[in-house]
Amino acid sequence: MCANIERSTGRRCSLETLRMVAACAPAGTITFRAKTSRADDLKNIHVDVDLGIEEGSSGNDKAGMVAMRAKMAAIRAKMVMIVANTHEGDAYDASAAPPESWREDFDLESVPLPEPVKIAFMEDSSRDGPRLLSSTSAPLLGEASTSALGRGGVSEGELTRAMSDLGPDGKGISARAVQAVLERQAIVEAFNDPSAVADRERRRLHGRLPHVFDAVRTAFAARKRSVMELDPLLDELMHTNARAEISAHELADGVRILARMCPEWCTIVHARHGDEELFRIVSRDPATARVARAKLAKLCRDAA
Repeated sequence: MCANIERSTGRRCSLETLRMVAACAPAGTITFRAKTSRADDLKNIHVDVDLGIEEGSSGNDKAGMVAMRAKMAAIRAKMVMIVANTHEGDAYDASAAPPESWREDFDLESVPLPEPVKIAFMEDSSRDGPRLLSSTSAPLLGEASTSALGRGGVSEGELTRAMSDLGPDGKGISARAVQAVLERQAIVEAFNDPSAVADRERRRLHGRLPHVFDAVRTAFAARKRSVMELDPLLDELMHTNARAEISAHELADGVRILARMCPEWCTIVHARHGDEELFRIVSRDPATARVARAKLAKLCRDAA
């Protein structure tokens, strides 16, 4: 979608451009999901483009291609009407098919752009972190409960030591309140544990692998090549920000995991001369690509 827009307009396809295209597209064709409260935090705004082709389908999917062409035609028709209405309806003969170009005396720059669709941003208070228990939700000592992180409840000895450490300052503070604080502290410590951080990172990367696969496959299909230097490939994927809110570091990790998990479809090798790394498409067989993507989709589901 972005490549087509840039090729047609000669301008970089921005988020604002996609929002205006979405305003002209059938409902659900272009959708936006923001995992941020800031409009300028572009890396955390996810753009989905649904042109009617199911995930994993090959370029020979005739039904998908028909659906895609229908949606693209609907987008173009609405854009044509916007221009025609601005020109008081006489920009072209209404009984004929829409032209490939407008009359020479018509100034396209005078056409008001469509109102961009709105993006629902997160509330400022939303954040990625542990959900801490409130003091009223903490169970009494001795009740059967374990935390969501797999840690048992605060032991009676821990609670006694904590109450003792408070000394005179702890006068009037209930054991329930102290227990709630200790449990919240345990949850935060477990959340920030290096192994837990690494597990979240692994799950996040695995959850994005299908999108990385789609981005890589699109980049190679557009260039009609089977080998690219790794760094320029990563730069191109970051430029197009293909379908996923992802940092440069995460994208590089995702591409390397892709090569490791799907050796039947792609690989990363060193160039014979120089230190460059090359990303190579091993098989152009659509069936191989479908199997590779299905494997990544399973990893994505398991990471959820």
